[in-house]
Amino acid sequence: MRLAPDHLPSRLHRAICLLQLGDWSSALNEAAHVAAQAPHHPAPWRLQAEAALAGGMAARAEQFARQGLACDESEPALWHTLASALDDQRRYAEALAAGERALQLAPDALPTLSMVQFLRRRLCRFEALSEGNRLLHDALQRGETGSSPFAFLAEPAHPAMQQRCARVAAQPLTPLMPAQPPARRYRLPGQALRIGLVSNGLGQHPTGLLVVELLACLRQQRPDIESYAYALNTDDGSELRQRLHRHVHHWREVAQQDAAQIAERIRVDAIDILFDLRGWGGGARPAIFARRPAAIQINWLAFPGTSGAPWMDYVLADRFVLPESMRSHFSEKVVYLPHCFQPSDTRREISPAPDRKICGLPDDAQVLASFNNSYKFTPERVALWLDILRNCPSAVLWLLLSDGVEEAAQQLRQFAASRGIAEARLIFMPKLPHADYLARFAHVDLFLDTAPYGAHTTASDALWAGCPVLTCPGETFASRVAGSLLNTLGLPELIADSEDDYCRRAIHLINTPMRLTRLRERLAEARKQSALFDMPRFADDFANTLNSLAQQHEFTPRRG
Repeated sequence: MRLAPDHLPSRLHRAICLLQLGDWSSALNEAAHVAAQAPHHPAPWRLQAEAALAGGMAARAEQFARQGLACDESEPALWHTLASALDDQRRYAEALAAGERALQLAPDALPTLSMVQFLRRRLCRFEALSEGNRLLHDALQRGETGSSPFAFLAEPAHPAMQQRCARVAAQPLTPLMPAQPPARRYRLPGQALRIGLVSNGLGQHPTGLLVVELLACLRQQRPDIESYAYALNTDDGSELRQRLHRHVHHWREVAQQDAAQIAERIRVDAIDILFDLRGWGGGARPAIFARRPAAIQINWLAFPGTSGAPWMDYVLADRFVLPESMRSHFSEKVVYLPHCFQPSDTRREISPAPDRKICGLPDDAQVLASFNNSYKFTPERVALWLDILRNCPSAVLWLLLSDGVEEAAQQLRQFAASRGIAEARLIFMPKLPHADYLARFAHVDLFLDTAPYGAHTTASDALWAGCPVLTCPGETFASRVAGSLLNTLGLPELIADSEDDYCRRAIHLINTPMRLTRLRERLAEARKQSALFDMPRFADDFANTLNSLAQQHEFTPRRG
């Protein structure tokens, strides 16, 4: 470019490099320059769309992708990018149509297959899932890149295959790793341990809900812990965001910075232990961690599986959610907390319970519920729920209708009708403010967990609201979280041994209301007594565990 500043292929390749390095803003400007000079070429439009997506501008990304398709409708990468932009706008049916068009043009494109499979799960289009699962497994066995580790958590898979998926995803970022990890900071006696939390969930988000009271307790009772928050999301104006901001010692607004800048900020802050509170989920920034800004880096809370990444040192867990038998399927070393790995917010407000008619519930019906996102609804588990309904004729099934997935409700009604269950026995709740959503649990007799991706924050919500949760833990981290919560509460009768046992227990509980009443009473007592909702205790366990870990890694200064 020094020799020929307007050489468009060079400028386009520079934009690609900038995007791969995480500098989406510069990449967008570079690609825009190329598009202005070559408006009929699809490549700069696609690159602008990808850069806009990386910057969280889904609507602009859609515009760029459509302009590129106006140049060439046969370009599968543009259809894939359009699908991604529509997905980010929660226009899931449109996104699936664009993704399927991309897959028709490039049947072997694993990133597109992964996205299409997840969209089908979100929309409860069950008919093609089995074949999609087989194709994903085959591609991973061949070592192909492009499958989303987060989306793969919703697939029936052995934990070894989840590890393979994550490792393959991490491979393109390994060149970012420095030859040596950063030197560990020597702390003087009495000097606080600096912990950093990197997340795009620092606001009205499940991650924010889980960590906010823990951060408050750490600040109040543990002067040996100094907390830093690196917010990858912009301020959403929520009260929860304000609470989070108040409870950390240092708040960094880094949403508009690229990965290299954020990593440098963390190095300057001299963080001792850095937590990835996003992993491979949406909005993840693994390129920050690949640059190794901290000597100790931990995968915790938000991604319920292994990172598969050589730059992540530890995963924070408990012995139920990640038993010894599963350790070999995690690339990280395991650090165990003494009780449940998941914190909670005991200051969650619960609105007064609304009238059943407002909720659309029959006055005399028993209520089974699962307020999980629709991508966790597998045909196998939904079929099991329908079997429970068949054996509990007075019961209804109450499900969450998440944003943008009205089609999923219709698909589920048709699935029920095809198995002889009246569509009217499936009732759907729209997304509500958190306190109002929690109030609905007063009408739920039994919450039914999903599999293989189970309820996490939602299970905590249900138990906090006094609603029993029935689960059947599998062999993956993502399937064992509700079991960990129940195990900590001391309610083993709600942890089934198999799917048949899960079905039997649900039917027995619904058909013996007195047993459910006793369970609710035991749950109410366990909430007060157990470690699960004792955040001062959790904060002490958390701080002691981190201090012990740090001591294992710290340098001892030379004498003399």
